[in-house]
Amino acid sequence: MAKKIASQLGTILVVLLVVLFCTHGITFRKPQSDVPAVPPVTEPVPQPPTEAPDGTTPSEPEPVETLPLEIGPAPEGYFEDALFIGDSRTVGLQEYGDFPGATFFATNGMSVFTIFDDEVDGNRLTSLMYQKKFGKIYIMLGINELIFSVDGSVEQYQEVVKWLRSCQPDAIIFIQASLRVTAERSNSDRTFNNTRIDDFNRQIAQLEDGEHIFYLDVNPLFDDGAGNLADKYTDDDIHVLGIYYQTWSQWIAENAAVRPTQ
Repeated sequence: MAKKIASQLGTILVVLLVVLFCTHGITFRKPQSDVPAVPPVTEPVPQPPTEAPDGTTPSEPEPVETLPLEIGPAPEGYFEDALFIGDSRTVGLQEYGDFPGATFFATNGMSVFTIFDDEVDGNRLTSLMYQKKFGKIYIMLGINELIFSVDGSVEQYQEVVKWLRSCQPDAIIFIQASLRVTAERSNSDRTFNNTRIDDFNRQIAQLEDGEHIFYLDVNPLFDDGAGNLADKYTDDDIHVLGIYYQTWSQWIAENAAVRPTQ
């Protein structure tokens, strides 16, 4: 008797499920990724006026021929409209470097996956973009991204660069290679090693177009001759000592994007 009742209940349950499916449908949701999406630009980009105050349509200005940008020493005042974005390496450049007038958006642990959630002096990057027009944007990211796949991190890095270009279309973007670690750290760490760092750097270097985006690789400045961060420049195998951030900042100043004299 009990088996018969159980069988009848099972039949009723199946019928109810079929009716529910046909009436409302069942939605299977795709699991959400743990990787945050790049937020869209939420404020409209100002458009130039189409009419003059007197109602006439202004004529198109004559195009001005300019020479292409070249890498060379930065002129005085070059960094007054520069924005430096990055992790603890950029924090070091802010504390020990020499960039008069520059703006910094940098925190320890920043990555391309946290960049839109991090706050500096009460500001998020999304709001900072509309507070000032920047002529140069320097990006130093890559070491914290190694806890994820290199390819996935590069893909997110590309989205960040694309977003910055949309917010500041006139800015020159400098993609800085991630600083390598010492041989001892590289040889003992499956995550934070120079093979993966070099792979990351190789891929982001392909974003350079020589016009709007430039790739800067400071690694040769601190290299031990075998593709590692030299021991004499560091005491933690990952960051250069404070006195060498001054050397680093001077190197950046010597590798600015400038237009040659006409």
